[in-house]
Amino acid sequence: MATSRRRPGGEPRKMRHLAGLKRRREFQRELDARVRTASDGQPVVMLTLGLNDLRGDIRVAFGTAAGDAVMGELATRLTGLDRLGWRVTRIDEGVFAALAPASGAGPDDPVTRLISVLTDPAKAGQDIRVQLAASVGVASWSAGPASGPALLRGARSAMHTANSGHWSWALYDASARDQAGDRSGPAAELRVAELRVAIAAGQLEVHYQPIVDLRTGQAVSVEALVRMRHPVRGLVPPAEFIDLAERYGLISAVTTVVLDTVAEQAHAWARAGRSLPCAVNLSVVCLVDPAYCERLVTTLAALTGLVTVEVTESAMADERAITVLRRLAAAGVECQIDDFGTGYSCLASLKGLPATVVKIDRAFIADIETDVRDLAIVKAILNLANELGLNVIAEGIETQPVVDLLLAAGVVRGQGYWFARPMPAADLDAWLDSRPVATENRGPAPSTGTAKDTTQVLLDGARALLRVDSVEQAVGVLMRAVSDLGGATVPAMRCPADAIPIDVSLGEADPLLPVAPVGSPARHDLERLLPRLVEDARTAADRATRLARLTDQVDTDPLTGLGNRRGLARVRKLHDADSIAMVDLDHFKQVNDTYGHAEGDRILVAFSRAMRQHLRSSDLVFRLGGEEFLLIMPATTPEGVLKALENLRRRWHSERMHPVTFSAGVTAVEAGDLSTAVLSADIALYAAKQAGRDRFELASRPGQPELAVEVLST
Repeated sequence: MATSRRRPGGEPRKMRHLAGLKRRREFQRELDARVRTASDGQPVVMLTLGLNDLRGDIRVAFGTAAGDAVMGELATRLTGLDRLGWRVTRIDEGVFAALAPASGAGPDDPVTRLISVLTDPAKAGQDIRVQLAASVGVASWSAGPASGPALLRGARSAMHTANSGHWSWALYDASARDQAGDRSGPAAELRVAELRVAIAAGQLEVHYQPIVDLRTGQAVSVEALVRMRHPVRGLVPPAEFIDLAERYGLISAVTTVVLDTVAEQAHAWARAGRSLPCAVNLSVVCLVDPAYCERLVTTLAALTGLVTVEVTESAMADERAITVLRRLAAAGVECQIDDFGTGYSCLASLKGLPATVVKIDRAFIADIETDVRDLAIVKAILNLANELGLNVIAEGIETQPVVDLLLAAGVVRGQGYWFARPMPAADLDAWLDSRPVATENRGPAPSTGTAKDTTQVLLDGARALLRVDSVEQAVGVLMRAVSDLGGATVPAMRCPADAIPIDVSLGEADPLLPVAPVGSPARHDLERLLPRLVEDARTAADRATRLARLTDQVDTDPLTGLGNRRGLARVRKLHDADSIAMVDLDHFKQVNDTYGHAEGDRILVAFSRAMRQHLRSSDLVFRLGGEEFLLIMPATTPEGVLKALENLRRRWHSERMHPVTFSAGVTAVEAGDLSTAVLSADIALYAAKQAGRDRFELASRPGQPELAVEVLST
């Protein structure tokens, strides 16, 4: 075998030709000829086959000679396809290109045929046989202008897609590449070229977004986010190039730039006295690349305590990625699961993943003020994380009410535009200087134990307990007190040796125990003061529970179970995107006079039940008195309210309860002013009644009901 000179990356400049396979030039000539004469009836089908982990597994385990033996046997098998009209050549280390017969019936049969050569184990030496695994990329071309190299690039791109997605094969249709948008075709090629230039020219920048303690607003860590500085388009967000970097083999280079930048910055922060761990996002493509993951582990192990890693849930679907993450964990590098709840959720994999933090995706955070289902999901994730001993970070926080809801639920860390947008390191330093920086809580911190400190903790706890209106908030007060006294809380099921047997969950969830090192001042303070705080918290929680029951009784109409006027007064300020409707039953007095009040009450109960069943769970309905109701529909236009009322009317008519119908006045909320909107909707309702009943009238502008013009009749 002829010797070969190697490039800096280690790849040979020349490869030994394998006997029986077509030479590259001969293969290229036939490929070009087929492309020139392609027609819709006989498409050109190009396939590339890449052996998975040839160097990483076979040659490392059994030696170079074993790898050469496997390559030779595979070449012999591929040569056997010649008699079926195939043309096969070797184009790279462990990568082959194949032209399927011109009469092939689409890509599926050629794929099956090509993969079939891998079925039997290959001989890697005397008494050594290995099972081969490969990824296949397929590109087809029917007619029109094209080139052989373009078709080959498409097949190789599909092969990399199959490998990164852990599939056996993937399809790239070259005839549609110009219509494929940013992911393929000339637009993608231009962006890939721009990315290559950006990597080489140092145009990639790292911005940092702080992660804060929601209780204090102090920064506890940061997340590193890459940007590309384009000379014309300016700052390009990662959504426009990370996917392309993964598809075209550039993600490792991007990751290297980010890691080098973050390492330098993390050391600078450490020298400046900032304890600010930085989280770096890792692509699964990097984790499953045998050549790159070794460098990755070495680099990150040297940054233990300064850098943590973030992976999406897709890492949970690949054992190779989990293996690398376990190696990082063994080296002391912490792992966070990003965008939790939106990807390949698998609880069994989560149990085995070496993660310390889950980050709740912004999709569940944005609407928790108005959607009780999102809040329920957040609480479920929090409970799951507590059971598994994981910390939780909420992403995408944009308002103070969201912060309050998260704290009430038990989430104490988060990030989002409400605190700060991603920014360059210099801007982050200025932002940090404007507020204290908290040390990342990796366990109980030492306490001074002075009388002043403990007294202040007791006073703060007592004041906070006077304001709680739920058991969850009382538990939150206790958890803050434990932290202020220098301890931390863990699920009782973990039963650590330094746990103090005082349950701070108040029976609302699984027991939570405070922990602090035996003999430390923090443990002394906790054992001395916490029982009193827990007793006060239990009293406050009981008071809040009784008050909530009384409030429910006072704020609820006893006949229909809907909110009443007192309950309406407790509604927080609405948003401009909300709409309301004043609803009144028609001919109700006639039913009362004819059949008695008992029958009238039956109709009121039935109509209330119909509204609860056929409106959204997020919609609010109040009985204002008699047969008059108020409907509040969050994030809904007046036209959307009309559609909902039409649906409710069809349902109500089907029940045929005497001649009772209903009319409504509908309007949008402006500037969050509920009272003005109610007045506008009420006068619009009166207009609908005057127009003949069983009608809905749309007020064109809240506050100016005289402009209401549109009437919908049956």
